[in-house]
Amino acid sequence: MRLRFWLPIFPKVSSAPIDMRIAVIAPRLPLRGGISAHTAALESALVARGHELVRVGFSRLYPPGLFPGKSETVPVSISGIPATEVILIDALNPFSWLSARRALRGERCDRVVFQWWHPFFSRLIATLVRHVDVPVIAVCHNARPHEGYPGWKRATRRALGEADLLVCHSQPVADELGALLPNSHRRIVAMPVLLPAIAKMNRAEARRRLGLRTGARLALFAGHARRYKGIEILLDAWDRAVLPNLAALAIVGESYLGQGRLQDAVARRRRSSCVRVVDRYQDDEELAAWIVAADVLVLPYLHASQSGLLSTAVAAGVAVIASDTGGLGDQARRAGGVLVEAGEVDPLSRALSVALARAPGADASRQSSESVATAVANAVEPLAVACESAIHGE
Repeated sequence: MRLRFWLPIFPKVSSAPIDMRIAVIAPRLPLRGGISAHTAALESALVARGHELVRVGFSRLYPPGLFPGKSETVPVSISGIPATEVILIDALNPFSWLSARRALRGERCDRVVFQWWHPFFSRLIATLVRHVDVPVIAVCHNARPHEGYPGWKRATRRALGEADLLVCHSQPVADELGALLPNSHRRIVAMPVLLPAIAKMNRAEARRRLGLRTGARLALFAGHARRYKGIEILLDAWDRAVLPNLAALAIVGESYLGQGRLQDAVARRRRSSCVRVVDRYQDDEELAAWIVAADVLVLPYLHASQSGLLSTAVAAGVAVIASDTGGLGDQARRAGGVLVEAGEVDPLSRALSVALARAPGADASRQSSESVATAVANAVEPLAVACESAIHGE
């Protein structure tokens, strides 16, 4: 654990110095996924607060065995961002780490911030930030990998032990990291809203765009379909739920379950005819349309840290059903979501029945586009403050 800078475990928010030079080590567009979206939100907030950024990005993230999807990137025409960074790293080429470290040290930054989500990147991160003579902040999405990874505890300690502050998005994640790194300093900041496109979406227009019939009730599962996310539990619960006419379940996002397995799982169910599978990556506008059009977002995860989709749905005024597990349960509880026992079919079935029994148009919590835009902007502000301050007892 680095001892150069002392930080209280829960330092108060204070007025941090402006016009700092902050290095952000993270994947970002055109690399796809939630971490890239998180980086975009954080960097926008830091720039808005007057800071200059040194962007350290990745030309390649995963070896084939760790990335089951079709592509790591979205087309530049979709991202709107050229595929260039100030400093680029190939995660599979250690020589590029050393080159990036030299370039980073030459930038004379006041802070270094890195995203942490998988122990595969521990050696890379440790190489970049070890012996950096400025405060280092890790934004921690997980304490442990969602799926098995040998030696993950040692790898996590290797990377996060180089940080002066661990910024977490839930108490359970902070507690797990505290058990791994007892001398670490941690701050909890709520998961920001990561999909600004929801502020541009009108519910009626979104439903027309998706071909939903008038009066249809829509339950939504969104994001990569992975084993730990409880797809089988959701499908069983859907079969048992008491559903109104025109109720539909949409499973939207690329499946990591293996070729054809998601479709086979759906086909085996009694209500397969009212389950819609969109097995491909969704760009921001597509995903925003699904969320705004939904009556309820369902997160039936077997275990989880937290969810950016949950924050986005809440900002849009969409009801949420989530498993009471890890940081996800903590996050859903604070947001007023309906909690169900992880891995149990009947509680989820009952929750779906209640959520979809509401009359169409009874969505009193739906927000105006202006209030959604404000929620999107405000949600990331505490994260930016945590990354720029908390040094020398501030």
